[in-house]
Amino acid sequence: MNIAVCFPGAVSTAPSNTLDQLALNPIARPIVLEGLRYIESHDELASGRSIHWLQTYISGVACYEIIRETGPAISAITEHGTGFFAALVAAESVSFTNGLKMVRAACSILDSIAAQGEFDMASIIGLNRDEINGICSIAAESGEIYLANVNSPTQFVLSGHKKAVVAACDCAFNRGAIEAKLLNIGVPVHTNLLEWSSRHFLNQFGTHTFSNPEVMTIEHIYGQRVIAGSILDLLSQQLFMPVKWAR
Repeated sequence: MNIAVCFPGAVSTAPSNTLDQLALNPIARPIVLEGLRYIESHDELASGRSIHWLQTYISGVACYEIIRETGPAISAITEHGTGFFAALVAAESVSFTNGLKMVRAACSILDSIAAQGEFDMASIIGLNRDEINGICSIAAESGEIYLANVNSPTQFVLSGHKKAVVAACDCAFNRGAIEAKLLNIGVPVHTNLLEWSSRHFLNQFGTHTFSNPEVMTIEHIYGQRVIAGSILDLLSQQLFMPVKWAR
């Protein structure tokens, strides 16, 4: 039997209860404690977003260690958005400590963008791609809006200026969507609004050495197998490129 694991992306609420439970597990406990010490030692992590994303990263790596130590062999790793950081640690391309630094750097970029205006993301379920494209065209009258995630043929995430995203949700309901809700992420992740800022990530980690994944790892942008030489560009691109999970 082949086993694959997927690491989740951005969250809007802190997975603190998950960390509390993981800290009770002897396999996960060292990872959780190191991660929490890192968060506590950086006072500049003022935004809830930064803390939530670091906690999600820590939780993902800790869960993987439990699976790796107690379960069957893992055949493949994949990821969803910012889950790429944890996936790289699981694949032994990046150390857990360096992963913490990278997540923190990405959060710093996102915090700077969040301070420039009101942004959000929204999940829409029950419409097809053509209907979503039409909704985005209408909502664009209220601000920049992009198709950020193609998660299935009928499940999408939109991202951009909050007024436009809200307008898109209203329009989606009018067209028969099963769900159209704001995600309260607060930043326009996976849109062109982040493209210029993502270059800072390249500058910060341009001299870092990555290792080839020890387990086959598939990234969410192009659906390709990750190799060491592509990791830095992918880490930068995943901030502004859409998640093409269905592909």
